[in-house]
Amino acid sequence: MKAIDVLARDHERIKAALDLVGDAMRQLETAPRPDVEQWNDLLALCEQWVDKAHVLKEEQGLFPILRSRGLGPEVTVVAALMSQHQTGQAFLRELRRAVARLAAGDPTARQDVLVWARDYIELLREHMRIEDHYFYELADGSLSERDDAALLEKFARIDRTTGGSDEDRRRWAAMLTAASGEARPH
Repeated sequence: MKAIDVLARDHERIKAALDLVGDAMRQLETAPRPDVEQWNDLLALCEQWVDKAHVLKEEQGLFPILRSRGLGPEVTVVAALMSQHQTGQAFLRELRRAVARLAAGDPTARQDVLVWARDYIELLREHMRIEDHYFYELADGSLSERDDAALLEKFARIDRTTGGSDEDRRRWAAMLTAASGEARPH
């Protein structure tokens, strides 16, 4: 497995998490009482898998190597991806604030959760589309075997330190397993 394959595998996990967020949005639109615990679990999952794992792999692993190959932030696609990372983190913070307001009974929070969640999903899906269909091929062609080995080692270290607690991993696995057994519209 190559480093780019690890990042693409991360995208599959992230897409599954975004599907869960979409499911939670549909439930929130119709449920008389919001499931705030579910939203907090989903936010923790997104924070771990996106910000504390995948983004770190790119920003602390892949991007520095690419910068040494002349593909730094001055290259439009790299600058755009880094900007999207920051925007995604901001959307997730706003979504967490809206969920906290929802838990506190704020009547306007339900709509804010839906808006921030929709924007977060759309941003990440577009971000992954750019990476999967354009950027990863460019990046992979710029990596030597030695770079790839170093990245795989760094990615494994990031996964070990950002994977969440054993309890978190069990809870997230249960969420994903339960969701995979349900028919979900996309």
